[in-house]
Amino acid sequence: IKIFDTTVGYANLFDFGLLKALQREIPLVSHDDDERNFNSIINISFTYSLLSSVFAIIIILSLYIFGYYLFIDFNTTIIVLLISTILSQRIMIFLGKTITGDGQFQLNSKVNIVLGFIRPLVLIILVNYFEIIGLIICNTICDIIYIYVITMYAKIEPRFELNWAKAKKLIKTGISLFTIGISNKILWTYEILLLPLYISLESTGIYGYAISAIILIRRVPNSINNYIFRNLALSLKKEKSIDQNKIKKYNIMVQFLYVLFYGNGYLFYF
Repeated sequence: IKIFDTTVGYANLFDFGLLKALQREIPLVSHDDDERNFNSIINISFTYSLLSSVFAIIIILSLYIFGYYLFIDFNTTIIVLLISTILSQRIMIFLGKTITGDGQFQLNSKVNIVLGFIRPLVLIILVNYFEIIGLIICNTICDIIYIYVITMYAKIEPRFELNWAKAKKLIKTGISLFTIGISNKILWTYEILLLPLYISLESTGIYGYAISAIILIRRVPNSINNYIFRNLALSLKKEKSIDQNKIKKYNIMVQFLYVLFYGNGYLFYF
């Protein structure tokens, strides 16, 4: 399962920060001032991010066909579920970045809270009937529920739109965020990809979930960042300048708390 999750995580990075750039671009483009441009940015981001997932799927299928060691124990059913999960995760991330960029934090939070109650119930039922496959199916079902609810309430109807010039501009904005993201991903998962060469997949999975329990604290600063960066973008749009000292103070504070909690997490684990 941990190999499965890690593969999905790396597949999500194939958009080179496009959706992160979308989240920061939306506050700068008003619905009323330029609705066509607003919709175009959303459509282009949706199109190219989905294409990035298709490219990732092609690579994964090639590795599976040629017997890459990470996928030796995967069967056709798991590969199909892996593809489904990559696509559902891509659409879910797209919707999440879109609504948070548009300031709809309450909607995003409420849906995640409801899923927090639904997920364990669905998980128990599916695992009881399908064992480990049920765990994978549960995640995909929850992704689909999230997608359905968000599209229904937020009225998001993305369409396919190919415009490489605009997509390139968004990717250029998001590339620095992508660099941070992939560095962070490699830092916390490279051993998951190497350990199966030396220990069993079961032991690798146990190790992976032990690490996951420690790094859950990342969700706290990530949630704060989504709120702070949107407000910074709105301030920049209105005032054309932002007090750099405030940003530095915020950054120092968050990083200090981040390290503090991480340190305590490691001490608690050991």
